[in-house]
Amino acid sequence: DLLSAVVTGERNHEDSKRKGSAVSAGLRRAALEGRYVGDVADGYQVQVELDSRGGVHKRLVIDSDRREVIELIFKLALKRRTPGQIARALTAAGWLTAPRRGDQYPKGFDQTRILHTLQNPRYAGLSVNRGEVVGQGQWPAYISQGEFETLQRRIRKRARGPNFRPREPYLLAGLAVCDQCSRPMCTVTGKLRADGTFNRRYHCPTRKLHSPEVWIDADILDHAFVAHLDILLRREHEQPVGCLFPIGRGLC
Repeated sequence: DLLSAVVTGERNHEDSKRKGSAVSAGLRRAALEGRYVGDVADGYQVQVELDSRGGVHKRLVIDSDRREVIELIFKLALKRRTPGQIARALTAAGWLTAPRRGDQYPKGFDQTRILHTLQNPRYAGLSVNRGEVVGQGQWPAYISQGEFETLQRRIRKRARGPNFRPREPYLLAGLAVCDQCSRPMCTVTGKLRADGTFNRRYHCPTRKLHSPEVWIDADILDHAFVAHLDILLRREHEQPVGCLFPIGRGLC
């Protein structure tokens, strides 16, 4: 009946949840111990051994057939070659990918495949669980940990590009509104100043329709808001929540 179906469904759900938690905990313990868990990366293969008691032990070793291509990838990367240049070099040398599934076939390397290889901590002999490095792995590495960290810094720097601007904090983002049209003020990060900071501004999205244009320096507005915070907290008990506090050409 319906009640039995509900009870059975809840019990099965709890059993599945408990089993999933146990499996996740076991995989994390294995990763902490340095054992390889997950898919076998290109350039490695699993070696199965039997102990004196007949127990099966698996360990990761370097694949001799794929060793040359993986070493070439990291050699070119350490020479500051981009993923695109590395992919073209491998294609010119006749190297193809090594599929792990039966429904896949070898194909030429592309930029995405090279980037995934360079960002895989396992090639540096690092044990990973859920994308987090948890320790040293019990398998041979293609590069040292220092070389791997150097590559990651270069990849992040290249991804940012020459015009990259770090994410700047805005205290009143989403709170400040225009005092003319009551629209939320936008945040804009400008050019780099001589002191190493960036020019930050709040402005109305329709500022060009106003005369003069509605904008205010974020440094001034943020500091003024903090300086008057005690006044705002006292006023909140006297007026409804969300009262407007005028500062320059902006409202909070």
